[in-house]
Amino acid sequence: MTAYRIAIVGAAGLLGKELATGLRDRNFPAFPPALLELRGATAAPASDRGLLEFGDEPMVTEACTPQALGDRDLLLLAGGPDEARQAMAMAPASTLIVDLTGAVATPEGGGLLAGLETAPSDDPQTVRFISVAHPAAQALAHILDRLALAGPAVALAATLFEPASQLGWPGLRELEQQTTRLLSLQSIPDEVFGGQVAFNLRPAMGGEVLRARIADQTAALRTVEGAQSPAIEVLQAPLFHASLLSLYLRYSRDPEPGVLAASLRSPWLTPSAIPDALAAAGSDTIQISAPRRDAAGGYWILAGLDNLRRTVHAGLDAALAVLEARRR
Repeated sequence: MTAYRIAIVGAAGLLGKELATGLRDRNFPAFPPALLELRGATAAPASDRGLLEFGDEPMVTEACTPQALGDRDLLLLAGGPDEARQAMAMAPASTLIVDLTGAVATPEGGGLLAGLETAPSDDPQTVRFISVAHPAAQALAHILDRLALAGPAVALAATLFEPASQLGWPGLRELEQQTTRLLSLQSIPDEVFGGQVAFNLRPAMGGEVLRARIADQTAALRTVEGAQSPAIEVLQAPLFHASLLSLYLRYSRDPEPGVLAASLRSPWLTPSAIPDALAAAGSDTIQISAPRRDAAGGYWILAGLDNLRRTVHAGLDAALAVLEARRR
């Protein structure tokens, strides 16, 4: 298998750290990546420049320039939107770009949305940009497709509990600071979340835009034509890591005994009595509870997934599929 030349912008962030693990876990065929950073107003703090721990090894970072990107087969964007756009503008047309953050709008033509299982288009040579779907959209699309095997639903709603890690290091640091300062009866910072998240539950940052993104990507990833779209709510939870989903559905005709449980058998779904954040962290699959029937005839399902790992693995799997298809 060919070893690819890759570059990473934003390697110091949470997604960048997860990339080091993902490249190893996926046995991604690549030379050691070039760790690039924008030197300027959008660059990382000075303490993060020059040397960076990547995959338990110190690696030298270099400036993101057209020359540094000139011979790269793959560019992975794991940082903020400003540096992502600048890096994209420098990359040659032959470089495959993967946006792990969802911060960059898909360019006109040649775009691919990555989820649990992403196959390249009929002509992989035309795919230049891969956008990784929100991890909740990946989970929702697969679970809903499986549930559709038991029959059409007449009511469908999903509530997503977002972890702080979905907002990177700033989200983790602010949740930690809020927690410790509240216990010390001190004032709390709220620059990232816009309010108290520690020991609290509130609408997630992004509001309608985030809900629309998850809904659109869920619909785009689904394989069941004409399937009903769920009503979606997104809440910011006091979780450091791992996304949780609460799903409610009601069928027009109650499935036969055992059919609903059988529909949820999938390599991507791991049955769990308690699919909480601890169970989901570190797993590439979606932890899912058995459907629980309520008095109104509906069903409740709880699911959990490692949001960072799912994002990174989806991006790497889609990128490798396109790169290998180009070689054929």
